[in-house]
Amino acid sequence: ETIGISRHTPAVWLRAPITLVFENGKLDLCAVPDCIALTPATVEKLTDCEGRLDKWLILENRTTFERLARTLPAYTGALWVPGFAPSWWKQAVSTILHRCPALVLISCDPDPAGIDIALDVGHICTKRDVAWEPWYMDRVTLSNLPRKKTLTSEDQIRLARLRGTQLPGALQNLVECMQETGIKGEQEGIKYNMGN
Repeated sequence: ETIGISRHTPAVWLRAPITLVFENGKLDLCAVPDCIALTPATVEKLTDCEGRLDKWLILENRTTFERLARTLPAYTGALWVPGFAPSWWKQAVSTILHRCPALVLISCDPDPAGIDIALDVGHICTKRDVAWEPWYMDRVTLSNLPRKKTLTSEDQIRLARLRGTQLPGALQNLVECMQETGIKGEQEGIKYNMGN
């Protein structure tokens, strides 16, 4: 900053078939063909939303998010979670879920860190009384990936900690699969069926 370079304004990337309502006007997201970024200051001013929204997809991988955002089925929104999300993202998404509630489907890398990220996002949903569930984070998804990686020692530590926690069924299933096989995967290889 001493030479004139300052931190960029953070932003929440999303797409949704709704109109966001603010005190001073409305923003029709239906006009956006792929995705749009909203700053935390913008989201903070959100007062309501209009339109039908049946579910949110929250995706960890940016490429996957952008690809799916272009082809979302009707009444579906999408948000990109930047890995282990910073506090500003959590606050902004909490506001979005409060003003525009819908079932949340969370899809992250099928690996130990991905499970931690999914649980962290799920916690935001739970605090807002919004139902959530893992999406494409299970044994079948991991097994069907064209490329897999071996778990690292850090992955093993995360996995041991996760084994001692209460998890949704699909995530428990994924933990057991990784424990048995010693493999993990990445979200880019998942073949999403947008009908489920």
